[in-house]
Amino acid sequence: MKEEVGKKLLPYLGKFAEWFETKIPAIQNFILGIADKIEELVTRAEPYITQIKDMFGKKYLKKS
Repeated sequence: MKEEVGKKLLPYLGKFAEWFETKIPAIQNFILGIADKIEELVTRAEPYITQIKDMFGKKYLKKS
């Protein structure tokens, strides 16, 4: 039974693999674009994060 199902699915899996292979560059570009946006966001937010960290650090040290 499993073997029959596998034989019937094999051509579809092959077509899917071929289709997916053609989409890999677009997927890579999409992921790299997101990574670039995250890097940009972190770079822009870094000064504010540092200020917040310093502010909380000073308040914490005063209470100790």
